Amino acid sequence: MHWSDLVQSSILLRVPGDVALVLSYPILWWRFYSVGLAAISFETQLLHALVFFFRYLCYPQDLLYVSTLNSLAKLLLVVCSILTAIAVFCHERSLMTGPFKPRTIFLSLTCLTIAAYVAIFPTPLLLYTYIWPSTDVGLRAAERALTWSRLSYVPWGVSQVLGMVAMVPQLRLLYRYTGKTGCVDHDIASTSHPDGKISPKMKIAEVDHPMWYYLLSMAMFRSFYILYWLHRLVPEITPSLPLDDNSGVLSIISDGKRAFALENLNLMRIGAVVQTVIIHGFIVAIVVRENRAKRQLRQQQHLQQRMFCSERAADSLPEKTPILGHDVKNISIPR
Repeated sequence: MHWSDLVQSSILLRVPGDVALVLSYPILWWRFYSVGLAAISFETQLLHALVFFFRYLCYPQDLLYVSTLNSLAKLLLVVCSILTAIAVFCHERSLMTGPFKPRTIFLSLTCLTIAAYVAIFPTPLLLYTYIWPSTDVGLRAAERALTWSRLSYVPWGVSQVLGMVAMVPQLRLLYRYTGKTGCVDHDIASTSHPDGKISPKMKIAEVDHPMWYYLLSMAMFRSFYILYWLHRLVPEITPSLPLDDNSGVLSIISDGKRAFALENLNLMRIGAVVQTVIIHGFIVAIVVRENRAKRQLRQQQHLQQRMFCSERAADSLPEKTPILGHDVKNISIPR
C-alpha cells in the first residue's frame, strides 16, 4: 500500500471520530436546555478542558498551521470545553454545593501528576543526561536538545493520560444515579406511599435521551479512533532524515526524536483502548443496572397489588353472627 493511499484511507476513519467529538458538545448543550444541568459531572468537564488546553493551546504551530478546517475544529473544542466547564461551575455554585470539592481537587492533581510522570520518565535519557553528562561538547549539545525535545512532549502526554480518565467521573455519576427508586426523570419528583409501600406512580431514575446521545457520541469517537489506530498498524516505511557524516550529533537527535514520536504514538494507542473500554463498559453496566431495577420494581408492584387485592377481598366478606348469642355459658338449659 502506498503512503498516500494509507493516509487517505486513514482519514476516512479519523474524520467521523472527530465529527462525533465535535458534535458531543452541541448534544450536551441540548441536554442543558431540555433537561437541565443535573447529573452532569464538573470533574469530567474540567478534565476535558484541561485535555484540550494541553493538547492544542500548548502547540500553536499545530493549532494554526495545519489546515483551516482542522484549526477551526480544534478552536471549537477548546472554546466549547471551557464554556461547558464554566456553565457547570456556575450551576454548582447556584446550588451552594461548591464545585471545587476535595474529591475534584484530588482527582485533578492526581491525574496531572500521573500524566506528567508518564510523559517524562518512560525514556531514561533525562536521568542519564543529568546524572552522567557527556564530556564531548557535541554529544552534550545533542543530549540537551533531546532533553528539551522530550520536555516539549510533556503537555501532549499529559493530555493523553488525562483523556483516559476524563469520562470516569461522569460515568460513575450516571451509574450511581440510575436504578434509584423514588424519583422520576429529573424535574418531576415522586414520593413513596405514606404507609411505606411503593406507589404505583413511582418510577426508576433513568438516563435521559440527550445524555444517551452524548455518551454514544463519545463512544463513537473512541471506536473510530480504535479502527484508525488498528489501520495505522500496517507496516509503514518512514523516509530517513538527512544526517551529518562529520559528527553524530544530528543522527542522535533525529533518532531520539523518532523514538519519542513512536513512544507517543504507542501512548495514543493505549489511551484510545483504555478510554474505549471504560466508556463501553460503563454504558453496559448502566443499561444492566436500569433493567435490573425496573424488573425489581415491577415485581414489587405486582406483589403489593396482589396483597392489596387480597385485603380488599377479605374486607368485602360479610361478618358471621353467633347463633346462640355472644355468651354461651349464661344460657339456661331447661330440665
